[in-house]
Amino acid sequence: QVLLVLVPCTSGAPFVGVNLGGWLLMEDWIFPQYFKDVNPPDEHALVQKMGGNMHPNATAFMKRHWDTFLTRDDLEQMHDFGITHVRIPVGYWLLDWRQEDGFVDGGLPYLTRAITWLQELSMKAVLDLHALPGAQTPHQSFTACADCYKDDDHKQFWKEPYLSRGKDSMRRLAQLIHSYNQDKRTRN
Repeated sequence: QVLLVLVPCTSGAPFVGVNLGGWLLMEDWIFPQYFKDVNPPDEHALVQKMGGNMHPNATAFMKRHWDTFLTRDDLEQMHDFGITHVRIPVGYWLLDWRQEDGFVDGGLPYLTRAITWLQELSMKAVLDLHALPGAQTPHQSFTACADCYKDDDHKQFWKEPYLSRGKDSMRRLAQLIHSYNQDKRTRN
């Protein structure tokens, strides 16, 4: 079952949005400098090249990226420019991290920090579950692990066990959004 809730803009004015792609799900076309010698050019391979998701180099790199990609000053400048909404793509591992998936854990506190800042600035977030377990399209960096899923191994996201885990990730995202809406620091 899918629940779709449409909320009209209460001011009657259109919203103006920006995309924060590349922050919580790194893509090569946004940060080519990080992927120069990484093959395939995706977040998973980048983390593996740094020693794996538990290696201090990989965790330090990702935490520095999460911490510096978006600052409160950035959001204040966006607000002053008239931006009302930001799109934030996330990978399933932000909601359902497992060491064997190969991604670094720890992005959720940075998302929560950003949601808090957005609330303080009367801005809103559009959370995009941008990568699911299994491949949306094999060999594409936006799946976050281009070589984890081959065309012939049937690891597409619409097949089990990836389908069940993907549905669980969607539920977890809905629960996270619900928890944000219950907290006055992150509401709306």
